[in-house]
Amino acid sequence: MKPLEKLYWLRLALGMVAALFCVGYGIATANITNDITKMTFTTFLNSMSLAIIVYLISYPIIKRKFILHVEKPQKLYTTGIGIYFLSWLVFWILLFTMIAGPPLKYSLTITTTSGGTTEPTSGTYNLLSGTLVSVKATPDTNYVLDHWELDGTNLGTSNPVSFTMDKNHTLHAVFVYLPPG
Repeated sequence: MKPLEKLYWLRLALGMVAALFCVGYGIATANITNDITKMTFTTFLNSMSLAIIVYLISYPIIKRKFILHVEKPQKLYTTGIGIYFLSWLVFWILLFTMIAGPPLKYSLTITTTSGGTTEPTSGTYNLLSGTLVSVKATPDTNYVLDHWELDGTNLGTSNPVSFTMDKNHTLHAVFVYLPPG
């Protein structure tokens, strides 16, 4: 195998090692968790920065090993750069997806007292972590929305009520009778 071919395959393997290093760093700094919805663009940029650093650090080592075996030494810097970053990206995504797993889902149970309905209607819904939920109450004739209760805590009378799914929640709409006149 020619030296530049060896270098190409070495960069492919180095891209995989860099991805493993980047994911390990992401886990150590809690940027990569088992909740894929918490992944931010910063997580990707941090990993990309580490991949570039690994590539730049590897260059002097590769240059020392291969400089006497190639006709054009400048080829040592560029040969395999594409496969390095492609293998890094593919392997990083694969590892990240395996560690993060599917997005977390939480259940939302909506209930009401008599005297009104909600939109969405009463029932249990499975929603992705981080979902912004908005629920509207519609009182029946001679009823008024007295308050909302989220997990037993009074949220007041805002209508609609909004909150983020960060755990399982129970939302209860409390309607009271308001006599006519």
